[in-house]
Amino acid sequence: MYAVHVIVFLLIDVTSGYFGWSSANNFNFIEEPSTTIAPSSPNLACFFCSQLLSVTKHRVGLSQNQLRAVLYDKCRVLPIVLKEQCFTFVEQSLPEIYFSLNYDFSTKDICVRLNLCDEDSPFASTGSPSEKSSSSSSTSSGATEDVVELTTTQNVINRKKSRQDRLLSHRNDVNGKNEEKRITCAFCERMLENAKNYAVTAKTDISSFATTACAKLPKGRYLDHCYQLADKKIAELAKFVDQQVIEALWCAELNQC
Repeated sequence: MYAVHVIVFLLIDVTSGYFGWSSANNFNFIEEPSTTIAPSSPNLACFFCSQLLSVTKHRVGLSQNQLRAVLYDKCRVLPIVLKEQCFTFVEQSLPEIYFSLNYDFSTKDICVRLNLCDEDSPFASTGSPSEKSSSSSSTSSGATEDVVELTTTQNVINRKKSRQDRLLSHRNDVNGKNEEKRITCAFCERMLENAKNYAVTAKTDISSFATTACAKLPKGRYLDHCYQLADKKIAELAKFVDQQVIEALWCAELNQC
């Protein structure tokens, strides 16, 4: 508990330089006459925490890292037996204190959360005049502010989820279109390959038939007619194959294969 008192003194010393809280240097303000209730020993930490936050609640004007650096400088000049406890206290308590300053937590709430004050401590409610004068309005508007904050947070979450859903839907559409295109292009390629293979096979079959069948006919008109028929069928086949090839090429071109 003694170490806690010392660290709170350090915090008061740092912040008083920014706000002129005490007209004396270091801790001489304790000796000045005051109308504040004199705290008993068990309530010292609570008293100094309340006084500290009543001042720092008006904004120190430093970032958390800057305030930490100043407090570390103060810790370094302490006796060795207290130095490590000082660093530990600053590291553990500063984030919560600084958070309270930025989110306007009451002095009582933060000192109780730091286990420096009890709920029923008479010093836990100590605060600056502005804090006391605004207590009634802050109490009445507290619920509304909480609702607004929760609503804002929920809106942010909803917008983020909506963007994620749209992105996922877009990815699914793209993947679906890519798969459809892949299948279509494979069909076009197969169609072209079949046309080429059919042309070679069919032409060979017709030529073979013409050679075998026509050769059995006697020379003359029938033999000539047989070869003419074979040539006609081969020409028709070539035309058919050309048409199939064109369609296959169109298929590939239209689908950007």
